[in-house]
Amino acid sequence: MKNISALPKIILPVCLSVFTVFMLSEPKISASGTAEGILISGRIIIPSLFPFTVCVLFLSNSGFFDCLRFISPFTKKVFGLSGEMFSVMILSMIGGYPIGAKLLNDSVENGRITPENAGIMLNYCINAGPAFIVMAVGNGIYGSRSLGWVLLISHITSSFIISIFCGFLLRKDSDFESKRSNILPVSENFVVSVASAAKAVFGIFGYVIFFSCFNAYLNHYSAKLPFLKYLSAVTEVTNAVYGIKSVSVAAFLLGFAGISIWCQVLSVGRNIKIKPALFIAFRLLHGTLSAAFTKILVKCFKITVLTAGTPVFKPYFTNAALSISMLSMVIILILSLYYKNNTGKIINDIV
Repeated sequence: MKNISALPKIILPVCLSVFTVFMLSEPKISASGTAEGILISGRIIIPSLFPFTVCVLFLSNSGFFDCLRFISPFTKKVFGLSGEMFSVMILSMIGGYPIGAKLLNDSVENGRITPENAGIMLNYCINAGPAFIVMAVGNGIYGSRSLGWVLLISHITSSFIISIFCGFLLRKDSDFESKRSNILPVSENFVVSVASAAKAVFGIFGYVIFFSCFNAYLNHYSAKLPFLKYLSAVTEVTNAVYGIKSVSVAAFLLGFAGISIWCQVLSVGRNIKIKPALFIAFRLLHGTLSAAFTKILVKCFKITVLTAGTPVFKPYFTNAALSISMLSMVIILILSLYYKNNTGKIINDIV
């Protein structure tokens, strides 16, 4: 049993060592994949995720959602959640993949929910945002905004179904869910929200860039080893959906999220107790339900799907785009470091 439990500690270093050899032997592929990851971060993550994260964290820290306490009898009966935690559930469905994990992590720190219950909620609080599904996937890849809305409705409906089921798994612990967080002054709240969002988003960048580089090698060698295409599809969802012609498969990948998103969730949800087997099972269920609902809705509304075509939203390489993306990442890094080790002197803080 000890040998079996030690396998993950051995496999990952071996895989990364092999990957290092590939990067040394084919540096151009690494550079191309990394550049694409930077572009994805600059063109998708910053516009759709960062501003929304700032606003959500500001509203959450200001106690804005305390007004939802009056619907707690209803939400506890249907979802097993207090009104305030129900707001976390809703925001996770419209905010983008890591928003739910970030809000759940903050809720654990503030004593609004137990780490165990946060882990159960996480099973349905990992969702792609409307900007990504409707604009980037629906309109950008398939040339149909209507199809994008179908994908979004299927995605959110699947989360609601899973949330009702997970309500039976939540531990009834009103002592935690009844606690209020400290309300920060408006000026301090805004500064903290921007810095906290910057720190979370910069952490996400790292995983997007790494897995974009990793997928570049998988795509390069997939001509000789076709099964590598399937592996790349489950590692990084942003790149994966661009190479998928089937709408149902794209819907599944959006629900499944992918290993890169899972790592992003872990990076911002360190206080959440996650059961890996249950987590993966619900990701598979979310993807399956999303694919089924999408197929049904496409037939019901008779939406025409382009099965072939060049993605409109596919990142491309230009010096200006790379410069803007790099500048944005540096600004976010400075903000996150400044907030973490604030001594009042920005140069010293960065050093």
